[in-house]
Amino acid sequence: MQRVLALVIALLLAAWGQSFAPKRDFPWDALILYGASALIFVFAVLPGLPHGAQGPSPLLPRLRRRGWLLIVLGIVLSGAAAVPFLRKDYSTLPMAMWLLGLALIVAGGYLLWPRTAGQARPGRPWWEVWGLCFILLVAVFVRVYQLTAIPNGLYLDEADNDLEALRLFTLPTFIPFTPVSNGHPTLFLYLLGLAFKAIGPSPFTMRVVVAVVGVLTVAAFYPLARQLFARWLALALTFLLAVSHWHVTFSRIGFEGILTPLAAVLTFYWLLRGLRTRRPLDFVLAGLSLGAGMYTYLPFRAIPGAVIALLAAMVLFDPARWRGRVAGAGLMVVTSLLVFAPLAAHFWDQPNDFYNRASQASVTLDMQRQHSNQNEV
Repeated sequence: MQRVLALVIALLLAAWGQSFAPKRDFPWDALILYGASALIFVFAVLPGLPHGAQGPSPLLPRLRRRGWLLIVLGIVLSGAAAVPFLRKDYSTLPMAMWLLGLALIVAGGYLLWPRTAGQARPGRPWWEVWGLCFILLVAVFVRVYQLTAIPNGLYLDEADNDLEALRLFTLPTFIPFTPVSNGHPTLFLYLLGLAFKAIGPSPFTMRVVVAVVGVLTVAAFYPLARQLFARWLALALTFLLAVSHWHVTFSRIGFEGILTPLAAVLTFYWLLRGLRTRRPLDFVLAGLSLGAGMYTYLPFRAIPGAVIALLAAMVLFDPARWRGRVAGAGLMVVTSLLVFAPLAAHFWDQPNDFYNRASQASVTLDMQRQHSNQNEV
């Protein structure tokens, strides 16, 4: 109950800080409240990561060597692919090396922690299973009901995304970034293109893609919430996400921003699970999610900072819990950097593409416009 109260206080402080944000060009008071909210949130979350970590079971030396060998080979292979990326070479060979290297890292992480034979899993109460099924049905309904009619028509950016998705599949090589619509990474566009190839290009296909991503986000959120809270509270939070006005809205329009919550949820799910179990595979999957998130929308750039803050809090306030997890955290960082490599190489060559859209969409611009209008009045 104390953790729930701490979370409520953290949310209230964050909301209070948000009320100050539009009132100044640089809202120090809002930043102080945000910082206090973040600290209280960290202290509320850390007890959810139990000391009784599921330590590694004995591994055969040969199996351990094979796992680390695959990881090292994967890192070398994906790292070598970054060299042609820096030369803007995204042809078949570098991309195949990059993907194969990531696959080897995942396989190595799996070998380093094989599942114990005959290991029993705790059962789930019936009300939890049925409650989650009900929530997912609600999530599906509010995202697909009259999908082609609500909202009516296509917004300009939606049409641009559809056309650009079709164009990308006419190019001879992969590109990680497109200048269309003020510039953005292409992950969402390639997902749209694949759906267009499978179903056919249409507004309905585009909205099916975002609706599916929205439902997957709700489904992935429950295991994350369950790692931190009791069953009833995890179900309640998942229901709130399922019916969230903002999330439902962006689950019905063709913007790449719908991928950002999914990548964030998966990142923290695998990270918290890795901190609890110390399984290398969990840290690898956290790195994959973190790196892939950089190919979504701009707000995800705050997630690496949040990950660093969480790990730093563990080091500073609970160093005993940090022991035995350094290698896993390092594996997560390396994996995320390798996943980010193609897009990072583009930003290295074209740094304006990294800053341009952020400067156009910054909340400080809205604050400056509001102050300007108030001064004119």
